Amino acid sequence: MENESTGLGSLLEMLTYARPAGSASEQEFINRYIRPLGVIEDAFGNLMKEVSHPDVTNPVRVLWSCHTDTVHNTEGRQSVYADRQGYAGLSKKSKSSCLGADDTAGVWLMIQMIKREVPGLYIFHRSEEIGGLGSSYIAEKTPELLQGILAAIALDRKGTTSVITHQGARCCSDAFADSLCDELNLTKSLGDDWVKDAGGLFTDTANYTGLIGECTNLSVGYYQAHTKDEYLDFRHLQDMLESLCELDQTALVFQREAGATDPDDFDYRTYDRKWTDYYGAWDNLEPKGEGLVDLVIEHPDAVADLLEQTGITREDLLAYVGRRF
Repeated sequence: MENESTGLGSLLEMLTYARPAGSASEQEFINRYIRPLGVIEDAFGNLMKEVSHPDVTNPVRVLWSCHTDTVHNTEGRQSVYADRQGYAGLSKKSKSSCLGADDTAGVWLMIQMIKREVPGLYIFHRSEEIGGLGSSYIAEKTPELLQGILAAIALDRKGTTSVITHQGARCCSDAFADSLCDELNLTKSLGDDWVKDAGGLFTDTANYTGLIGECTNLSVGYYQAHTKDEYLDFRHLQDMLESLCELDQTALVFQREAGATDPDDFDYRTYDRKWTDYYGAWDNLEPKGEGLVDLVIEHPDAVADLLEQTGITREDLLAYVGRRF
């Protein structure tokens, strides 16, 4: 990795921080990597930075989103590796519960984009992994911060090709997703093309669909998130950085209205779409029945989230069901 020319040299060091929400190691990480950017902190702890374009009179206002916490069981530092094929992961002897590329990859991208003066409102959200609490605070307590924002783009999705159109319910229009794919594909040099993806899970931008018309999430190159087998394709991350820095925001198509529902959304997902509406209130998860099946029935999205984050695909589940029944 070439630290001076690409900034990738800092990525491995960033991945050594295990950062449960509110932990001392998360705060150390923030102080080391994010505060030096000149960010503003709100009452909840979210960190923000506005980057304007001096040559544009009426710029397109885009919100860039990531989160600073990880799902590690314990805080502190961990040992990681990078191989010659361009992948990073936990060292073999590591006792950590995950790598934490979800969402260190997004944090790294946003730091690099700020340094290269890519226009937008950058929000480093707190407590995403324990219920999207940081973005919920903004949506509920300081929604004026989002006035004039046309699109909220999270950098927090697995894989290398997804432009998310649904996080449970629809979060952006197909027209917007198609236009974003087209623009990103103009400069993508590695792997398959960007494509729209309706199979997204929760990230912070889902909490903004009632306030911002186009909300999405982009693949940042991690796989097997929330597990010891998590790994990161940092070649994709570097390629993605170049595409985001060259993105023509004026070429994006803005079609969805903030708060709009979509006919293909399930009814139980279309009211006041917050994290707790998808997964149930965090303080009220006691199932009506006594068994595990009752809990699965009452919280199907949370179960699907867990399965996907642990690497179990639809095909895996179909195969298992076929063998059992």
